[in-house]
Amino acid sequence: GGTVLRATELRVLILGHYQHEPMTLNAKGETMPILTSRTTGVLAVALGLSSRLQLDARIPVLTQREGDDLASQGLLGPTRHGVGSPRVGARVGLLRTEEDDAVDLASEVSVYLPFGTQGAFARGADTSILARVMVGGMLGSILAPSFELGVLLRRGVTIEVPTLEARELGSELRLGAGLMTTGAPLRAEVALNAALSWKQARGAVEVLGGARYAPREGVELFALGGLGFGSEPGIPLFRLVAGVAFNSLLGEDTRPDSDTSIVHESVPLPTPAPNRRVSDMQGSMIPNPGEASPIANVSRDKFVLD
Repeated sequence: GGTVLRATELRVLILGHYQHEPMTLNAKGETMPILTSRTTGVLAVALGLSSRLQLDARIPVLTQREGDDLASQGLLGPTRHGVGSPRVGARVGLLRTEEDDAVDLASEVSVYLPFGTQGAFARGADTSILARVMVGGMLGSILAPSFELGVLLRRGVTIEVPTLEARELGSELRLGAGLMTTGAPLRAEVALNAALSWKQARGAVEVLGGARYAPREGVELFALGGLGFGSEPGIPLFRLVAGVAFNSLLGEDTRPDSDTSIVHESVPLPTPAPNRRVSDMQGSMIPNPGEASPIANVSRDKFVLD
């Protein structure tokens, strides 16, 4: 949705991710899944360096996977356990509703590093880059729509086996749209994601739905599930995602106060009549007629007691 963490805000996310038939090939008109199912645990950490810049990193741990024995087709079967490609990235906030902008707008660049378990089907031979732009806002008082446009840049490869359909993997255009309810601890969410491989003229679409629940400040539970349509490798027949996220502010909250009831001009308090005895005891604490009170002053951002 284009949001960025606050300065010194730390977010830690742990999730479980199940995919059914995330990669298939065709053999003589029949679909042959290279991966029948895949279960992944993901650890992600993000840190706000300022009100407009955050860094994040995530690593997937492949806990279980199932696939057909493809030795007769000249392919090795997938390993059951391993580690996928780590991802590191940075997000820059261009517009922020917390700073009186109409929408949240951010750009992000993430890099998938070519590390991980060989044979896990969860790493690339080279570095891949995902660049995207995200925007979100409010629709009425309880709905928050969001949109994103991105591109995944990666070196093209071809899977060629004599008895199977040759498949090319390359760069993709990514599109996404979501809608979430707001203003309550329990929030509903729907999302639509699409991928288009322009070189191979192939695409896929996913529809997801679920809920998020915040039992207290700084903790969020979430669960999403949905179906995939299309032939793009990596889009499963269906997927399930569930996890928990923790947010903590490591430093002082520097967000501007959005309370519109605060007076925007410096307003002196009524000047009390001089009192000789009090003046002698407290010196300049009591102002002379026509002077602003040094005891208290209201300004745009704060209320100061001297």
